[in-house]
Amino acid sequence: MGMHGHLTFLLLSLYAHGTFVRATVLPDLPRVVTLSEDAASGTRVAEVTVSCTNSSSSPNVTLDSVKPNHPFNSIAISSDPTDATTFRAEVTLRAGAELDAHRVNQYTLIVRAACPGEDEVEEQLFVWVRAGHVLHCDTLFASAEGDVVQVLADVAPRTPLYVVLPQPLGGLTFRLQNHNTPLTLTRRGLVLAPENGFDPSKDIQTFRLEIEVMDHYGHNCSGAVRVEVLPSRHPRVTFPEPHRAVTVTEGIGPWDVVTQVHARGDNVRYAILAPVPSTLFTIDEVTGEIRSTRRLEMIHAHLLIRAYNRLHPDDHATVTVNITVQGTDRQAPRCTPAIFVYGSGGSEIPGVRNRVPWHHLGDVDVHRHQH
Repeated sequence: MGMHGHLTFLLLSLYAHGTFVRATVLPDLPRVVTLSEDAASGTRVAEVTVSCTNSSSSPNVTLDSVKPNHPFNSIAISSDPTDATTFRAEVTLRAGAELDAHRVNQYTLIVRAACPGEDEVEEQLFVWVRAGHVLHCDTLFASAEGDVVQVLADVAPRTPLYVVLPQPLGGLTFRLQNHNTPLTLTRRGLVLAPENGFDPSKDIQTFRLEIEVMDHYGHNCSGAVRVEVLPSRHPRVTFPEPHRAVTVTEGIGPWDVVTQVHARGDNVRYAILAPVPSTLFTIDEVTGEIRSTRRLEMIHAHLLIRAYNRLHPDDHATVTVNITVQGTDRQAPRCTPAIFVYGSGGSEIPGVRNRVPWHHLGDVDVHRHQH
């Protein structure tokens, strides 16, 4: 008996003793099926034939995906009434599944099947998702309560807070159905913080936006988003004292530092609120230094200074600065010690030497301001 004969005899012997293992067959796969994104929950996506050698029990069939979070149920198995060795594996759409052809237009599913006592087989099922005729909004957005987003009160003005429908989606129109809100809805479906930001002095604020979305076919959906504004965590802008009084000597300036104000807080900037325009004084918006713009004479000036958070202008405080410019010649010069003159009758006493002490003469005003 040659080598070919030995192999044939061995195979026949194995088959005769029941040790030959046949693989399960999936004759319908691989294949491509089409599913509309409008499909309802429970829709049958595909029915796959599973062929076994014997009909002792149902095969074990599992469904996996190349990408996780696929929207399909576990496979349901049923027998074929016309053939005891053939079974039907049904793939259906999971409850609550949301199909969006713009996000995912194809799912690659892996079907694995194994009949009792047989080898497992693996094949692929391609599900192509086509655009439907119904516009779908996201589940949370379309719910009765609406979607919820939380932000801090110190968020910068016009910061994007929410996206109604993720892009790319062309030809969509977004319309705000209620207008009692400081928030802005853009043509691209972005919800923005107010033009001037939120009021950081308030407690939790809540704003609800009801929005309708429509495509260029006239299909629409609607929903709501609730924006909860939480108290800001940065320190408020404050002045340690609401009033300041400063006295300087006339002749100061121009561009000399008269005084400086300082406020507590973040991103603090300074500005003169009154008088406007300020012709005698200017303020450095960063340091708070107040300088004269010209040589000052005797005046009384009142400045109202505002400090504010550069990122949140609604967070601000004010201080009043009273500036007194006084003269330097209010008192006559004084000598120290005082000089006394005595008459001697015009005759000098022989042998006596007259001594004249040194004296200091000064302007009291100048001396006082130098100290």
